[in-house]
Amino acid sequence: MKNFKFYFLMYGLIFTVACSSDEDYESAEAFESLNSVAASGLCTDDCGELFSGNHLTTSSYHIYPDEDFDVSCVVNGGNVSLFVNPATVPNRFRVKDGNGNSVIDSGWIGTANYPGPWGMSLSLGARYLRFTKNTDNYTLIVETATPPNQTDSWSARLSCQ
Repeated sequence: MKNFKFYFLMYGLIFTVACSSDEDYESAEAFESLNSVAASGLCTDDCGELFSGNHLTTSSYHIYPDEDFDVSCVVNGGNVSLFVNPATVPNRFRVKDGNGNSVIDSGWIGTANYPGPWGMSLSLGARYLRFTKNTDNYTLIVETATPPNQTDSWSARLSCQ
């Protein structure tokens, strides 16, 4: 019978696993590999990413290029949120999953004293869009509707738990 001591780092702490057989050692080694990936940050996705855009709208409607994002480091059923901010004029923020299914829609938010898809006026500020992860890849779609020759800008911060 072999005796091994196995050391690994997880969450900034050093752990020791005592193994009395090759089988125990292989199990501990596999566990350490998985945890070293998580602890060292090797699992990379777009959590924490800041998306933004601006556009001089010559007509009254503009849809921005899609912003694809990956949340593969979040467990299925985990929480994902986007803090969306229509900085200058109204925007609509939508998220679709990798299959094109609608996940969440902010509706039109921002400030406007002119009519648009939101009605005669609008006064709804920045907000969180929260949803539960069920796939690794999503798409953020942002639209704007402004008076002619006005610049739009927006931002969205992705956070995951």
